[in-house]
Amino acid sequence: MTRGTRPAVLVSVMFAVCMALAGCTVDRQLVRAANALDRDLQSGATRRIEARVHPSLMSAQGVEGPGLPDGEGIGRVSVVQVTTMMELAPGVALPMVWTADGWKFDADLSELFPDGSPRDALRSFLRALDLERWEIVAGFAPRRFREELTPDAVRRAWTGGPESSELQLARDFLRAGLSGPLFSDAHSATLMLAGDRAAHLEREGAHWVVVDI
Repeated sequence: MTRGTRPAVLVSVMFAVCMALAGCTVDRQLVRAANALDRDLQSGATRRIEARVHPSLMSAQGVEGPGLPDGEGIGRVSVVQVTTMMELAPGVALPMVWTADGWKFDADLSELFPDGSPRDALRSFLRALDLERWEIVAGFAPRRFREELTPDAVRRAWTGGPESSELQLARDFLRAGLSGPLFSDAHSATLMLAGDRAAHLEREGAHWVVVDI
């Protein structure tokens, strides 16, 4: 089969990069490489694509058959996907994919915030604060408060409001005592914290919400 008649192939490139939450900035060299690879794809520059992709990270497959013979190159390229893993919290990493609009999460972010148990809800509440996902933080408020609580109001309260220092101190106590003794029944739960503090939760159906910390 000649190169001109070879079926389109899929080139899948995985960059094993983990970016810590504290940094959370995309590697500029990785962005430049992704842009260059995209330009080569659009222009059909097969040889330059081959030069940019490490052999151990490149696979070439015919649409209806096995990979191309050794030494035959990658043929006509139809799709290039550049992905990475981003570490959002210790032990929590999600896939990201490079698009025309930059890096996008390639996963359902709601999976990051389970609330099926009191301790899970508190852990997710802290994660939402760390990620500054204010709409998620607002969602952990009890229903009687949620209707009037906007993400922007939550952001202001935690970052620059008159009670922000006290809120951040309470957050730090919660983080330090997350594995402490927790008492719960079918409707409410209390996590005992240091300094005579406690985190109180209520159950709303299958979900737990944070009353106060």
